[in-house]
Amino acid sequence: MSTELSTLTGSGESMLEAMGMASLANRGGVYLPRLSQIQDGIMGTMDVGGKKVKTEVVPAGAFKVTPEKDVTVYAEAVNVRVFTMRHQFTHYVTEEKRVYKTVQSTDSRGDMKDERGTFNLGRPGGYIEDYKSLTPEQKAVKSAKVVYGVMTLEGVTDEQGEPVAGYDEPMPFVMDITSSNSRKALDAALATLLRKNVVPINHSLKLGAKSFEGPNGRVFQSINVLGGEAVESDDRDTETFEMFTDRIKSFNKYILSKWDEANSNDPQMDAEDIDLVNAFVNVEEAD
Repeated sequence: MSTELSTLTGSGESMLEAMGMASLANRGGVYLPRLSQIQDGIMGTMDVGGKKVKTEVVPAGAFKVTPEKDVTVYAEAVNVRVFTMRHQFTHYVTEEKRVYKTVQSTDSRGDMKDERGTFNLGRPGGYIEDYKSLTPEQKAVKSAKVVYGVMTLEGVTDEQGEPVAGYDEPMPFVMDITSSNSRKALDAALATLLRKNVVPINHSLKLGAKSFEGPNGRVFQSINVLGGEAVESDDRDTETFEMFTDRIKSFNKYILSKWDEANSNDPQMDAEDIDLVNAFVNVEEAD
């Protein structure tokens, strides 16, 4: 398969509008590979001396990558260049098997509209001093850092642990990081670059896994920044960045439309009230 960046770059919406395909894209958008980290290893069988032995073929902490909608591969490490980041609240509802989300904001200090027509999916915004005071429903709402960038993969395998070829080229990605340990590790690495007056887009970071024990004794996996190196700017970087910002605008436009729809029938909120709320919500809204 081809993982050329050129298949996904361009000024997102404006490019599709010029091609007369904007209405088609709104049904699902241009696909963006998704990156995540698995908490539990994948078990399989391995031939050892002619015998089939059950073992962990994809280790816990490996990175899960969906380069195409119906394709999943795993990587032992990834090298990423961070182009932009946003903050968001998410809530996975098991009964519905779906994730509810807020808009993607440049910071998490303000209240963020969500697709239910509320703010922060019911969770208080900003720093929470007493986490134990939250209700179970509020605790189920996760704070996520949404990272957009370009990645290259190392040690790529399928779910049977067999090596997979064809993923040598860099590809754009989006990653939702809900682990506080992972967020801290990435933030620390980016802060170090900024203190050196290095723009993150011009430096790659190699991400691996780090294990830690939770309060209940369960072992969790988080991102571990293993190092990095300077990278020269690519001619496609500007187009890739524009593609990311266009996607964020399109996503926020959708969430805001669902928020307006949910509140349009609320007798307690007239158009004037909604406009007033819009003015005080700290979010990068679509034009």
